[in-house]
Amino acid sequence: MKNAGVRCTILKGYASALYYPDPLMRSMGDVDFIVDTDDFEKAAGVLAENNYKTTGKTHDVHDVYFNDVGRCEMHFQPSGIPDGKAGVKVRKYLSGLLDDSVAVKTELGEIAVPSVYHHGLIILLHMCHHLTGDGLGLRHLCDWAVFLNSIGEAEFLEMFEKTFKDIGLWQFAKIM
Repeated sequence: MKNAGVRCTILKGYASALYYPDPLMRSMGDVDFIVDTDDFEKAAGVLAENNYKTTGKTHDVHDVYFNDVGRCEMHFQPSGIPDGKAGVKVRKYLSGLLDDSVAVKTELGEIAVPSVYHHGLIILLHMCHHLTGDGLGLRHLCDWAVFLNSIGEAEFLEMFEKTFKDIGLWQFAKIM
């Protein structure tokens, strides 16, 4: 994507793995990433050039691609954004997600992951999405726990209390 001039940021799984004491402790499924909606077609072309095929189904927040090696989900927005006024607020808090991404070095090369703030918001929204849909899994809870452990209570309160109260997820965040 970088070589094609497409800005993208890895979401959830691999980004969450970086908060674990050893990233290999975090089991992986597919690779989720987000691109600017203006770059969606260009990014789809990059995937096609790398032998990824689309399933042809557009989900509410992403398209699914696969090849012999694996599966990825190209997002145009993170999952779990609610409708209505809360959704408008969440989108405001997510603005700058690509701009504020952080470059990290991995065994596969440099990748972009969300800032600490955006990552926390994304994984909390993702847990809500799963809680009201497919069900909340142990991996979601572990990702949240290691994330919280990495920043500590004082930083968590300072970084998220206002945002989560504003979007109606403060009690949910504290329970989780």
